[in-house]
Amino acid sequence: MYLSLAQYHYITHSLNCDRTEPAITSTILPVIGISQKSVLLFLSEKLKERRLRWYGHVQRRPEDHMVKLALNLPTTTRNRGRPPTTWLTTIQKDLKKLTLTNKTPGIVLSGELGQGRPTPNNWEKA
Repeated sequence: MYLSLAQYHYITHSLNCDRTEPAITSTILPVIGISQKSVLLFLSEKLKERRLRWYGHVQRRPEDHMVKLALNLPTTTRNRGRPPTTWLTTIQKDLKKLTLTNKTPGIVLSGELGQGRPTPNNWEKA
């Protein structure tokens, strides 16, 4: 099993590796003790974090904003009889896994999602 180009780029970028360094899957990952399966889990968690952060930004937009209207657009085509997958359904699944709701205040700023980021309460400190 090989890493995709996007996964390879993300890992090398997060490890501050250069393109001139040896292949990450054969040399770097075993040295730092990471399996490919854990890398894929890490990447899926990062994608979930980015989706939820983006959702927090979209929620602060006006109701008629183009980005907010795009939440209900289908992301891919589905087989006949199956409902389309939208950004909103994907985000609702992520929120359900984290036992959060749409009304949870500051879902972007809770836990590890917003650590170290300025909020209206601590703008002067940042």
